[in-house]
Order: sequence, then structure tokens, then C-alpha cells
Amino acid sequence: MKYLSLLPLLGLLVFAQSCGKDDGPEEEDKGPLTNSVPEFFSEDYEINYGNTPPEATVVAGGLQGLEAPRDLEFHPFEDRKYELWVLSPGTQNTGGTTTIFSDPITNGNNAQNLTDGNAWHFLALGTSLAFGENGNWATAQGILDANRQGGIFTGPTLWSSDMDIYAKIGRNPTAEVNGSHLDMLHQSPFGMGIAHEVDNIYWVFDGYNKSICRYDFAAPHYPGGYDHDDGRILRYTGLGVQMNFDTGIPNHMVLDKETNWLYITDPGSKRVLKMDITTGNAKATPSIPVANNEVLAEYKEVENATVVDVLTEGLNSPCGIALHENRLFIGDYRTGKITCVDKTSHEVLGVYDTGSQGLTGLEIGPDGKLWFLNAISDELLRLDPVPVEL
Repeated sequence: MKYLSLLPLLGLLVFAQSCGKDDGPEEEDKGPLTNSVPEFFSEDYEINYGNTPPEATVVAGGLQGLEAPRDLEFHPFEDRKYELWVLSPGTQNTGGTTTIFSDPITNGNNAQNLTDGNAWHFLALGTSLAFGENGNWATAQGILDANRQGGIFTGPTLWSSDMDIYAKIGRNPTAEVNGSHLDMLHQSPFGMGIAHEVDNIYWVFDGYNKSICRYDFAAPHYPGGYDHDDGRILRYTGLGVQMNFDTGIPNHMVLDKETNWLYITDPGSKRVLKMDITTGNAKATPSIPVANNEVLAEYKEVENATVVDVLTEGLNSPCGIALHENRLFIGDYRTGKITCVDKTSHEVLGVYDTGSQGLTGLEIGPDGKLWFLNAISDELLRLDPVPVEL
């Protein structure tokens, strides 16, 4: 499949670096191309690939279990770095599912679909996922009440990526072993995006309360357990963020761990912004109280955090975001375009048009390429630069 549209990329203020290959035949087959990720937005793109736009290659689809997929991420462990996890939201009756590709770079058909024993609650209409360096991962749930009782009781869930735990323990859930989750807190209904910070700490886009929340799960309980009392939540308000309730498009986020800027897609306001997570001050009394009297070790509301608009023009429904070096990649659900901007100057460096609506998650792969999802066509795709023929 080819979608052709690439803006001229002359004079880009981008740093390209040569990427060598590790020894060994496996890395020779899968290693990145000549320049830093992705090649078609680097200064040397025209040298290596001429004026030919990259091709959008369909890697997997509905036959591999993808169903309106929302987000994706490669595993952070070195020995599992080719392993790709894709999140599909499921339905009100089933909860979300994960499709795990062992190595989609070489074989997009080798995938397994896993559903937690109580995904109905712990992964209710999942919108987004994020991995921590410790191998745990977390999801945000795009639903008002994970119990379906007319209340307000939803938030992010922490999981293990240990394949002897996830979706195996608690297949027949009980009060003592309720699925395989490691933790869950319930203060962010319509959780539309999630990003990892450190340890078991994650940032969540709270669509219901129009705020950004920092969730510290602290020490996880045993798989399928129920003690969540050590959780700590900081709620950042006054940011002007809002979800798109008409479409339920995720508000994906990514944290630059070197600068502490949290980049946030905001389809409700047709913009991308960034927040300095080191700024802000706690209010004496939160204006948004703890929902359902959930027991927490800490709950505070933070205001006056530093917020800067990154991109406010040329976007319709920004969804999907990825960061590499000094470049930020922003997807758009409605237009199907991927915009590359300089993360510091916010200058637009290039735009690639996939030609299709439905773009959701974006991810930089270990192969040095940009991977993305289409929730309308149920597809996992990759952008492949076309080398110049010598």
C-alpha cells in the first residue's frame, strides 16, 4: 500500500546521526537504515532516498486480531525489544484486548491475542498503554464507570508483562484473585492517554475532569489482588485540555524524560501542548474531591503548572504522538497526516499524508522506522523509506 505526499524538507533544523549495526546476523537483517529515526525527516533524507516519499506498508490487520486498535508500544527490555504490544479497546461487554507480535519487523503474522480474566473492569474500553523500564505497563480506560453501575469509578491499571502472569493468573476471577492486574486506581474517568515517568509512576489524561493526573501506584499488590491504598495522585488543573466526546479519540501523551516536558495531544482543542511536570503549586483544598471515597495515601490538586502550545495550526483531531531526539511526531485521526516538529523551536519540519482517516497510535520502532495504527481499517502500518538505486 502506498500513500504519497511529503512536504519539501530542505533546510531542516534536525540533527542526523549515523546508526551502526551490532554484530551478528540478526541485527544485520533488522538494523536501522543510514540515519537517525526516521530517515525521511532527517537532513540526509534526499541524499539517501532522493525525492521519493516513503511507503506506508501494512504489517498486520484484522486477521491478527486488531479491532479498532488505539495504541502500541515496543517492549523496553533489550532481549524483547522487537516485541510489539497493540491495544484494542474491545466492547462494553468484553473489555480490551492486547495483540502481542513477537517480531513484526520480520513476520507480521506471528501474533497472539490475550485478554485478562477481568478485562471487563480493569481494561474497560482501553484507550492507551505505556511501558515502564521495569517491564510493567499501564493502561487508561475510556469509560465513566468501570463497574457499569451508573457511578463515576474508573482510572488507570498497572500490569505485568511477565507472560506467566498477564492474562494467565485469574482467568476465572475471584474476590482474592481478580484477573492478573497489579494495581488500579479510580480517579480518572474517560482516561484518554497515558505516559510513563519512572518506576510505577504514570501520567494520565483525565477526560471527564479535564485535567492531567500523576499516578504513583507505589508497591503493586500480588497479581489479581485488591489492596490499592498506597496510591498517590496529583491532579493538574487549569490547563484547558479536553477530550473529544463526539468521537472518543485518544489524547495520547509522551514524556521527555530528559527535559521533564510532557507532550499532550488535545483533539478537543485541535492542538498539541506541553507541560513542565516540575512546575505548579498544590491547592490547600482540592476543587475536585476524591471520587467514591477511595482510600489513597495522597491526593492533591496542583495549579499554575507551566504550559506551552507546541502546535495549534494544521491540526483537526491530533491523536498519536512519538518522540525521538529533537523531533516530535504528531498524528491526526481525521486527516491521516503525520506532522514532524522540532521539540524545542516547534518549527514544522515535515508532513507525511497517509491518505486515510483513522490514525491513532504512533511509535518509533527498534528498526529505526515509524509505526502507526489505523482504527478504521484495523491495521498496523510502518513507513518504509525507498532507497536510491545506485
